[in-house]
Amino acid sequence: MMSKPKKAVKVSKNRKKTWRKHCPIDDVEEYLENNRFNERIGGAIADKSDDSLFVVEKTANAELLNEDQPKTRAAKESKLKSIQSDLKYFKLLESQSKAEPIVPRVGPKDKRRTFLNDDKKFAKLWPQKQLQYLRAKQKADEKKAVKSDPKLRFNFSSDLWADAEETDPKDVEIEELIDYQEVLKGSKPPKVPKHRYQKPSLLPSVEPPLSGQSYNPSFEDHQNLLAIAHDIEVKKIREDNHLKRVVEDHYVSRASAPNDQTWAKEMSHGLGLSDDEEDNESEDQMEENEDKTWNQLIRADKKKTRAQRRKELLQKETEKKKRLEKSLKSSANEIFKLKTYKKELNQKEKESSERQKRRSARNLAKLFQPKRMSRYKYEEPDVELHLTHELSGCLRSMKTEGNLLQDRFKSIQRRNIIETRTKQTFKRKYKLKKIIKKSCKDPIV
Repeated sequence: MMSKPKKAVKVSKNRKKTWRKHCPIDDVEEYLENNRFNERIGGAIADKSDDSLFVVEKTANAELLNEDQPKTRAAKESKLKSIQSDLKYFKLLESQSKAEPIVPRVGPKDKRRTFLNDDKKFAKLWPQKQLQYLRAKQKADEKKAVKSDPKLRFNFSSDLWADAEETDPKDVEIEELIDYQEVLKGSKPPKVPKHRYQKPSLLPSVEPPLSGQSYNPSFEDHQNLLAIAHDIEVKKIREDNHLKRVVEDHYVSRASAPNDQTWAKEMSHGLGLSDDEEDNESEDQMEENEDKTWNQLIRADKKKTRAQRRKELLQKETEKKKRLEKSLKSSANEIFKLKTYKKELNQKEKESSERQKRRSARNLAKLFQPKRMSRYKYEEPDVELHLTHELSGCLRSMKTEGNLLQDRFKSIQRRNIIETRTKQTFKRKYKLKKIIKKSCKDPIV
């Protein structure tokens, strides 16, 4: 049976709502979508030429090449390996664990945006740095080639005594660019400051001994050594005497120390027990009377008249004018003092230059002296010497002086490698208390 055709629904189309609901626009949307797709891919395929759609393959086919070539045989397993795989002794040497081996963890890579891995930076800086970058790369490749080729190491074509060639500023820029590239890659080590490799002192690590310290010295050298030791001892004695003198002046001796009699005299002072106090009181009264006479008010008999005051004012004004004129004249005459000012400036410059020289010499001398690196001051060790009756002239019978370990320790302190120290003695604050354990006590009967 044939189905009845559907009746067309009659709808009033006087509004947009009914048009959207009852009018189909699928074919229009499909057409627009096809046009948008063609725009995205660069136009319709029907309009394009064959060259833009198809490519002629000019490379060889790998499968066809493999078919033509003779097949190589697989390498056979050696007899020794086959025997080892069967023997039990070799199997015991293998790992019996079923756990998988521990693989070292690879950390995340550094993903900093640089000229080399950032497309935006590359596009921005490439037009400016293109020539420099290519020249730097070429220079680096040449250096690598020289290092890799062992024959070029023995190619002595350059003259060692020739004059140094003037460096081109562009080459300097290239070297700076290579350094910058190494910094970006992270292959360049950090820059170490210059003072890292400077020694804290210019003193030698091992100072040569004096000629008088020999086991068989000459008479003059030995006497010079004794004179040096004598001067050191005299200096020490002077310092001790100075300390004693200063201390004795500040502290009271035992003879002049206060005793019971002086204490009683001081405590009874002012109680009227002695005659000296009466004399003191009379003297005080006389002084008070004298002060009264001097402190009387002195009054003027007459006041100043107007004429006198006017004269004083005129005198003050004239003195003020004179001072002003004098100052103006002195400032005007300063132009003629240019030579003297120049001399003064030259003298000041000369003094400052001399002061700088003295300061630099003082700083240089400090490098040959031990610094104050702790609360203790460095003290020079005693001079090692033999007296005249101790000299033997033979190494066998010679008596050794000093200690090698102590000498090295003092040398390290003198060269500012470690601070000056003193021997630390342990002193217990409280006495130890002895307690007998219960297990060690005698049993109670």
